[in-house]
Amino acid sequence: MSMVSSPRKLYVIGNGFDKHHRLPCGYADFRAWLQGNRPDVYRELNRLYGENDSDLWSDFEHRLACFDLDNYPYDVTRAELVKLKDGLSEAFGAWVPTIGVPEKGTAIEYIDKSAMFFTFNYTRTLEDFYGIDESRIVHLHGMVDNGGFIYGHDRSPHDMDDDDMESLRRDLGPDLFADIVHMKMYMEFADVFRKPVAEIIEEHKSNFEVLAGIKELIVLGFSYSDIDMAYLERIIEVTGEDIKATFSQHNIWDVNHALACSDALGVSET
Repeated sequence: MSMVSSPRKLYVIGNGFDKHHRLPCGYADFRAWLQGNRPDVYRELNRLYGENDSDLWSDFEHRLACFDLDNYPYDVTRAELVKLKDGLSEAFGAWVPTIGVPEKGTAIEYIDKSAMFFTFNYTRTLEDFYGIDESRIVHLHGMVDNGGFIYGHDRSPHDMDDDDMESLRRDLGPDLFADIVHMKMYMEFADVFRKPVAEIIEEHKSNFEVLAGIKELIVLGFSYSDIDMAYLERIIEVTGEDIKATFSQHNIWDVNHALACSDALGVSET
């Protein structure tokens, strides 16, 4: 999608934005839906990666970077992982339309509809609830209308250096099998659930470049996880570090993460 030219303000929207509108869009909501509607996919996910009782999508994505070592199915094949990924992607496509749109009374009054929006959410909250023109919105990880749902971890075999391997040996102890499990995963299977962040940024190259005139950045509902920081880094590369930036904070953890994020990006938070 080509964005309108010369925007002055950019919103970066994360899952917390939809949760503010009381939408059932957390990982716990998807997990419950998956268990009830795609039990075969749910069982396979737990068989390979273990139970995950978190409500955070970032925890789900990090989990996909490591098999369940306590009950590792040593005969797992790449084909099984690809089948699981296909099953999860199909499940997303069936689940997202059930999330719905926010109820009246949950709107954020200060949303500037003339701004540009980069959203990580699959929903149409911006389009259908706020009435924002679609030309102003980029769904970085896919959306309910056209699928292409993107998720995953940020590790690859090329990320494993000697320090990483030594850390694994130290953390896992002398059990050679555990080391082999990790090495097998990273060497053979890491790319199956890897989120192609660099490729996504390149795919949206024109949408990032048009941000050169942005003077204000507002981040809402963002988890500040390492895996998605590359998007913010690219935005700051285009806009410059003197941009006026605001990072939303839902709790004390978000306060710390927001401060770390602004420091890492080299920008001053307003």
